[in-house]
Amino acid sequence: MHNLKDVVVLTVNKSYWASEECRVFPNRLYAWQFYGHSQNNFNSFFIFLRGVLYWLIYRPRIIFFGSSHRIIPWFVQLKKRGWLGKTKLIATHQVYFPDESLEWIERVILTSHQDVANRAARNGHPEKYAVFPHHADGDYSQYDTAPQDYIFSGGRASRDFPSLIEAVRGMDVRLRIITHIPEYLEYEGELPENVEVFWKMPLDEFLGHAAGALFVVVPLKSTADIHGISTIVQAMSLGKVIISNLDIPSSEYLEDGKTAILVRSGDVEGYRKAIHFLLDNPDKRQEMEANVREAARNYTYEVYTQNIVKVCEQASVHFDG
Repeated sequence: MHNLKDVVVLTVNKSYWASEECRVFPNRLYAWQFYGHSQNNFNSFFIFLRGVLYWLIYRPRIIFFGSSHRIIPWFVQLKKRGWLGKTKLIATHQVYFPDESLEWIERVILTSHQDVANRAARNGHPEKYAVFPHHADGDYSQYDTAPQDYIFSGGRASRDFPSLIEAVRGMDVRLRIITHIPEYLEYEGELPENVEVFWKMPLDEFLGHAAGALFVVVPLKSTADIHGISTIVQAMSLGKVIISNLDIPSSEYLEDGKTAILVRSGDVEGYRKAIHFLLDNPDKRQEMEANVREAARNYTYEVYTQNIVKVCEQASVHFDG
């Protein structure tokens, strides 16, 4: 586009938006965390005011919402009333606004083609979406990825940990699970002796546990909603083969037999067979790990930045048109 100085990014100062790669956008306004969650209404109101003031002074071509999602409907209202002129609005994959707001938004960045299909079926605007891979948060250069004697699973929403736990019951391998709270584990009764569970921890510690695993299992419930992508791309960035599911939208990130072994959701015996296969065939697992490392090149901050810049370039052309 003409100049990335024509873009103002409104965001929370975390993950990708706090990275060196994000500095390609010189105009970034970060939310101030006065108290509580960074995106509560009070904190969001102040980043909204700063964004409006910036627009009044500099008149940017594009307002890009990185990770301050509560303010999107407020800017949509300004756009709807004609108060933002020709400035374009671009939102990322965390979409917190009603479908009718799409008329006033140039592009919404999503990370799954199935997510686009689901949303377009509801609102009839497939042209509003740009799709490219999710980035893997974390500094992967700091981890020792030499495999230890356990397999790993982690995450929060829509995980089917009970099926995985039953799959490893009695097996000669340890399973390490990390999730936020017991409600996400959803397991009743006493855990098998070879299963250990840890609760919420910082991302770098979470990735440290994943880094030492023989491989990673992402057991997801069969739903139309998108879940598990962050854990999948993080595990792949650590070079880990994944066991996950055929019947989930996130499976588009995985290739059965090449980077992953995919089974049907809830299939305890399927999980057990897949785990046995990777344990009993280390040469095949190493071959798949090489494929995983190659695929993981698509999930870096650098690639994510390139994709965002392309979307902004397209929006800038529309600005001139």
